[in-house]
Amino acid sequence: MENLNYGSNDTYYEERVIWTADTPDFIQQDSKKGRDWFLLNIPMFLHIADIPMEELTYAYLLVRVPDPEDTALIDDLKAQFADAVPHGVSISAAYEKKKDLDKVVRIINIIFSTTIAIMMFLCFFSLTASMSANLYDQTNEIGLLRAIGLTKGRVRMLYFYEALILVFASCLLGVFVGTVIGYTMTLQQNLFL
Repeated sequence: MENLNYGSNDTYYEERVIWTADTPDFIQQDSKKGRDWFLLNIPMFLHIADIPMEELTYAYLLVRVPDPEDTALIDDLKAQFADAVPHGVSISAAYEKKKDLDKVVRIINIIFSTTIAIMMFLCFFSLTASMSANLYDQTNEIGLLRAIGLTKGRVRMLYFYEALILVFASCLLGVFVGTVIGYTMTLQQNLFL
């Protein structure tokens, strides 16, 4: 939700609206980091900031209901808000847009699943080609290993373990890089919320 700044005479108060019914005027709690936080209900905030109720405006107001599947309650609240707010203010319910959002999520899932399948095929092809080239380049080494007494099965296991170590190291590196990039993107998204 967007932070709203109100104030006069170069004094500004930052407000992040949280709506709960029948809240006390003031709640305070000590945090573990040594910083206190407090929660004011809207009338008490307006009283402290010396702002008349008529001057309070919002870009939007989010109302959370106990059961999001109860569309009757949501429609009733929507009708009550429509009667209470001035004409021209739009009121919408999230469940009304749920079908469109579900369709978008399905399309995005299909796109990502297809992309993952293509990438897995390309990785498999790349790994197979590099291992084949590696085996072809090391025919003299394989002949030497056979000459000192290794069986065909032991030579195959040697190259299987080499491929396994290569794949395992690549997976670990990929997970690490993906985690770092995902964490960075999450921090950037939270920074601009």
